[in-house]
Parts: sequence; structure tokens; C-alpha cells
Amino acid sequence: MAFRKPLVIVSGLFSELPVGDSTVGLDLAAAPSGIIYVGTKLGIDGSAQISGNAGISAAVTAQASGNVAQSTANTALASGNAALTLAASKGDVTLTGTQTLTNKTLTAPTIASANLTTALTLAGAAGTNGQVLTSAGTGLPTWATVSAGYTFGTPVNVSGSSTSITGIPATAKQIVLMFYQVKSNAAVNKFIQLGDSGGFVTTGYVTQENFLANSAASDSFTDAWRVRGDVASTTKISGAMTFTLYNASTFTYVGVGAFSYPQNDKATTLITGIVTLPSILTQIRVTVSGTTYDTGSINIAYI
Repeated sequence: MAFRKPLVIVSGLFSELPVGDSTVGLDLAAAPSGIIYVGTKLGIDGSAQISGNAGISAAVTAQASGNVAQSTANTALASGNAALTLAASKGDVTLTGTQTLTNKTLTAPTIASANLTTALTLAGAAGTNGQVLTSAGTGLPTWATVSAGYTFGTPVNVSGSSTSITGIPATAKQIVLMFYQVKSNAAVNKFIQLGDSGGFVTTGYVTQENFLANSAASDSFTDAWRVRGDVASTTKISGAMTFTLYNASTFTYVGVGAFSYPQNDKATTLITGIVTLPSILTQIRVTVSGTTYDTGSINIAYI
């Protein structure tokens, strides 16, 4: 029996193949893709051998599946970055939604909120230790130093017929004048007068003095606040009086004080009143008439 050369079918119908054709010594694994090799039994039944190429198809499918996995991974990366937007022109990073920042440093942040009518921008404004943010009612808040309270002066010994304390800052809105065992050579009233940069004011006061001891006495004055002093020449007066700027436009001050006389049956003087100055208060003096001071001191505190 004679053999013919094996037939390699590239295209065509299986019905065209004669029975008995076969492939001899061929390695399907080495076959080029796209060529179908038919086994020893030809004809329609021989098509069953084509299923051997399913491995190639399966491999291709597996490769495609691998690519899909890669595509899916890329999709996940895109999804992970969805909440982080990078502006290439400025290099700004914008966070959307709810974000948690841990151990992150924000340089010159701009904070915007639906609860704020104006964005709060604090770029380059760190303030100093102890400062607080304050608002003027409009615009952005600013850093301000919290007041440390009253600033105290240096006690001044009284002498002569008048002793003054000058150099009170124009920014002072409240000034406290203190007496410490102030005594004059004669039993006379002590006058308290306010002044500005132009001098002391000696008229225009509306003041009241109330002396409380075994009996009460009351007097009104227009030249000063008067501290009752006609009790005894040995009486040493101690106490304090506060002057508060009532109207910054008119330079009107309200004064109220209390003074005691320990050597005279625990008597007390209460004084009140107002005065309007030509300009802001910068000095205070205490005077006596017809005599001089011989002991004691005065001091101020202001804020």
C-alpha cells in the first residue's frame, strides 16, 4: 500500500478530504497560529480533532483575562485618586469630602466654610505668644495682645501746696488715684483736679462730697472733687478715686471715690461727680489751700 504526502488544510471544507489522509510526525505545539491540522481520521468526524486547538483559544482567553485584571487595577487607582484633585498649573491639592489629615503640615492654608461669610485666611500671620484673634465686626480677624490689667505708677510723696502726677497715656480709659496717709499741716479740704496737655481744669466740675461720721454732712463743688479734710490737723487720709472716660468725643469723665479717717472715729468721705476736659486726660493733681502737705503719698493705676 502506497502513502501519499500528508495534507495540510489551510482553508476549505472537510468534506473535500479523502478518507485515510493523515498527518505524520507533526508537532501541534510547534504549529504556526491560524493553521488547523486534522488528525488521522478525516471527514466530518475528524472535526473532533479541531478541539485540540481549544488550548490555544483558552490561552488567548486567559491572556485577555489578565489584561482585564490590569485594566481593573488601573480603574481602582483612578477611583482611589478621585477624592484628590491636582491643579497642574499651580500645584495645589484640593481635598473633597471628609478627609482626615494625620501628621501633615499645612502651609498658608485658606479655610472656607459654609458657616463663615468670609473665608478665614491667616497666611503669614502667626501672631505672637499670648495673642488672641479679635474681630472688628467686618473683614478678617486680627491678632491682638490681651491686656495684662492695670499699669501702676510710682508713688509720689506729697509736698508743698500741690502735688501732680503727669505723663498718663492718652490711651488710658480709666485712671485710679490712690491716697496713702495723706496729711496737711492744717485741717483743710484736699482738692483733686484733672488736666490735659494744655494744663489743669479748675472750673466746670459737678461734684458731690458726703462726709459720714457721728453726723453727716454734704457739699457740692464746681472747682474740683473735694476730700473732706477739716476734721483735725492730725488726720491722715487714705482711700482711692476712679476716673472713667464716659464720652471719648467730648472728653467727659465720671469720678467716684471713698476715703477714710482712721484717727477720727472711722469717718468716711464719699465723693462723686463729672467734668469735661478740652482734650484727653494726661495728668492729675491734689492741692490744698492756705497750708501745705507734710506727710503721705499718692499713686495712680490706669488701663
